[in-house]
Amino acid sequence: MDCFSKPLGKDVKCPQRPKRECKDAHFENCAPISGSGNRDVNVIFDVEPNSLHVTAAGTIENFSDQSFNVRFERENSAPIIILIAPHSSITFVYDNLIRIATTGTAPERTYNGSLKIQLHYTFERVCKKY
Repeated sequence: MDCFSKPLGKDVKCPQRPKRECKDAHFENCAPISGSGNRDVNVIFDVEPNSLHVTAAGTIENFSDQSFNVRFERENSAPIIILIAPHSSITFVYDNLIRIATTGTAPERTYNGSLKIQLHYTFERVCKKY
């Protein structure tokens, strides 16, 4: 029985109450990235709140002559760290992604590149009275 729009009995109607529904959303972006040194962590993508389930597909390109590390953090998983060599790129698809960060591999050496990313996420929302 569809209690949101049909009556319970002959003259009794369902009480009004919120209805939960899921909403799917997509996002895409392309952004330059850069950093220097091997101590500073450069967060290039972050999900807040971390409980939002995000599936991400993207590419990170290294335009510089300096290698750098990319750290992918996923909900309830160990971080994945990948080294990107000079003038190289990586492509990734991760579920439950919460953060992407870069770190240089040499002190006082700069790196630069780009992040191209597409996101898909689903969240619940409470609708008002039906």
